[in-house]
Amino acid sequence: MSLMNTQDSFGSVTRTLHWLLAVLVIGMLTIGLLLDDIGSPLVYQLHKLTGLVVLTVAIISIIWNMCNIRPGYPASVPRWQQIIAKSVQHLMLLGALIMPLSGWAFATAAGKPPAIGSLTLAMPFIGPNPTIIHWGVTIHGFVANILIGLIAIHTLAALTHHFVLKDNIFKRMVKN
Repeated sequence: MSLMNTQDSFGSVTRTLHWLLAVLVIGMLTIGLLLDDIGSPLVYQLHKLTGLVVLTVAIISIIWNMCNIRPGYPASVPRWQQIIAKSVQHLMLLGALIMPLSGWAFATAAGKPPAIGSLTLAMPFIGPNPTIIHWGVTIHGFVANILIGLIAIHTLAALTHHFVLKDNIFKRMVKN
């Protein structure tokens, strides 16, 4: 199993980052939708800390993708579908940056930054600010809904390629 991508498949690092980010983001969206119902300070804190992990993994993924080749699409995939696929992928990564940044900003502005014990992880240069809270919450919710739609599109496309078109698009992200 190759660490690096090839012309035909994704390497193990890309696959690991992809699936780790997928599990983290889907888990965070699910928990985020239930946070008010759960109401547990511990769950809120874990949500914030996991958001920082999502931010870190997204940054690592972007850097890794920039330093690596990407497998080409099969000739059977029309150019317009390739453009949509790349756009959806880029927008999901952008969302994986914006979601934790907006959450971190509004939590810090509200005086409730992520914390590990007595170590607080406040976003630098952010103090108490109702405008940042308002816009952070608004952006966080808006991007969550966009991400849910993008993930649905991405998942349906992958499953269509695997079960209907029977090409290697899905397989290259799950095995060599």
